[in-house]
Amino acid sequence: MTDSMTAPAFDGRRIRVLRQQRGWSAEKLARRADISLRHMLRLEANERPNVSAVVVARLAQALNVSTDELLGVTAGSEVRVQSASDSGSPEPLQ
Repeated sequence: MTDSMTAPAFDGRRIRVLRQQRGWSAEKLARRADISLRHMLRLEANERPNVSAVVVARLAQALNVSTDELLGVTAGSEVRVQSASDSGSPEPLQ
C-alpha cells in the first residue's frame, strides 16, 4: 500500500506578507536573515522552489515566527493521507 502525504510547501507570498506586516523592505529582511537581496526577491517571487532548511530557519528567525508559520503549517492543520486503494477523499491523519 502506498500513501501519499502532502508536505508543507514553501510559498514566497507568505514571506512577503509577513515582511510587509512589519513595514520592512526586502533588503532589510534579507540583511536580517543573512541572505542576498537577489535570493530574497527570488524567494518572494517563488522562483526558488527548493528552499533549504537553513534559509527557512533564518527567515523564520528574522521574522520572529516559527518555521511552521512560515511554511503555512498551523497547530490545527490536518495531514491528509490517501492509500492507492482509496477512491474517495483522503482521510485526516489523527
